[in-house]
Amino acid sequence: MIEIKDKINCVGCGACLNICPNNAIDFITDKAGFNYPSVNKKDCINCNLCEKVCPINNNANNNDSPRCKLSWNKDSDIRNQSTSGGVFSALAENIINNDGYVCGVEISDDFSIRHGIINEISKLKQFRRAKYVQSDLHNIFSSIKSYLQKDIQVLFSGTPCQVSALKNFLRKNYHNLYTVEVICHGVVSQKVFDAYLKSLSKMKNDKIESFEFRNKDISWERYTNKAFFKTGSIYQEERIKDAYMTGYLKHNLYIRPSCTQCKFKGFPRVADITLGDFWGVEKIRQYDTSLGVSAVLLNSIKGEELFSRISDQLYVEDVSLEEIVINNESLVNSVLLGDYSDYFYSKFEKKDFQQLISKIDKKALWKNEDLTIKDKIFIIKNNVLEKFKQ
Repeated sequence: MIEIKDKINCVGCGACLNICPNNAIDFITDKAGFNYPSVNKKDCINCNLCEKVCPINNNANNNDSPRCKLSWNKDSDIRNQSTSGGVFSALAENIINNDGYVCGVEISDDFSIRHGIINEISKLKQFRRAKYVQSDLHNIFSSIKSYLQKDIQVLFSGTPCQVSALKNFLRKNYHNLYTVEVICHGVVSQKVFDAYLKSLSKMKNDKIESFEFRNKDISWERYTNKAFFKTGSIYQEERIKDAYMTGYLKHNLYIRPSCTQCKFKGFPRVADITLGDFWGVEKIRQYDTSLGVSAVLLNSIKGEELFSRISDQLYVEDVSLEEIVINNESLVNSVLLGDYSDYFYSKFEKKDFQQLISKIDKKALWKNEDLTIKDKIFIIKNNVLEKFKQ
């Protein structure tokens, strides 16, 4: 029987809930919005399947060392719509063209972040661009298993822990399953994302109709969050100014506890292919990177085979693992929870999200030991000016 005594030991994948033959497991949501399993002991038959499929207990790593690539999709439109270089789209198209199914993360009409399955290239757009929220896997593992048992190819994309959970849930190696993992900084709860969207709606006094993470209107390096409103107005802000990304990347306020001691860092990797941004590429190669460049790790023979099937659609260059890791610390190290995380959680349901992040940003700046007295006087003056303008 699975029992979560420390939240760092649960990634919230739902594999235990889905494998339970007697439906004895439910998800309980904590104040931060993250889900954790709870076992109804009266219904539990002590089969221990929940413990066997848990990715924390059983990490399904590959045995191979990665072969590393720098790559991007030759189709500039696809590349522009993608998180980095558009490699995932080429992989997905190949699977669909071979009568297979692709499982990825989408933003639903109600702005819930969830995994879905498609077999039409026209629907691939919904899986492009990263979603910095933990996705709801609902009963997706069972759906994938049913396709695999029919000898249909399936490509699954998710975080490393989700890939490991799927492999454990299946309890056997399927030759027709291909897995892709993202280089993961950590996941945020749907509850926090909803608070952010609510704040944007309040600011514009309008209803959000659609939302995009990682928009490249400016460039790949200066990506934005972009919200489209019912009346036609638009919110768009770069990651260094957007409240959600400031709290996520700069202050690490709302990362799932398991992400702060992630068991899926380092090597070997869990998925057949690892995809991420090739940050720092301009330091080693002179390219036009404005539309994005992908770092690609081929972690298994199966991953190499699938990648070779799409090589004509991509620009590809061999690189070393060190060239990727040096500017992608999330491959090897977990993030630490920020100093103001508890403060954020104590306030975010009561205060406006953007105002709260702004306040935390100022608190963190003021606490900076490198600030001189002159710097602090400058900050005070700016704060007074801001209040005067309001």
